[in-house]
Amino acid sequence: MTHNLFNLCLFSILILLTAPVQASEFFQGLTDIPVMPGLTQEPEQAVIFDTPGGRVVQAQAYAMDGLSGTDILSFYKAALPQLGWAGQGTERYVRDGERLDIEAFEAGGLWAVRLTLAPL
Repeated sequence: MTHNLFNLCLFSILILLTAPVQASEFFQGLTDIPVMPGLTQEPEQAVIFDTPGGRVVQAQAYAMDGLSGTDILSFYKAALPQLGWAGQGTERYVRDGERLDIEAFEAGGLWAVRLTLAPL
């Protein structure tokens, strides 16, 4: 019985460690790009429009105290490949004819992130 309980616990831990990155909300206009926990989306700064070549979206969020630009970029480096995005450096990803640029920057003493989606 103890052996079975140990195996069940081990299996549960392995499942948790291999689970995809979870997020409770997604960026406005980027319905498959998660807002990193600890970031607050600024929907009034979102720019969304369609062009003959594809959609163009810009979204922005601000970090709570304690998050750095490195934390933000690391989160998206781990999360985006799970969603089909291929990295091209630390701040650019491509998928299905679209390019996603991620810029982490300081704004008013806090870190912020700007995501820009455009056709390739």
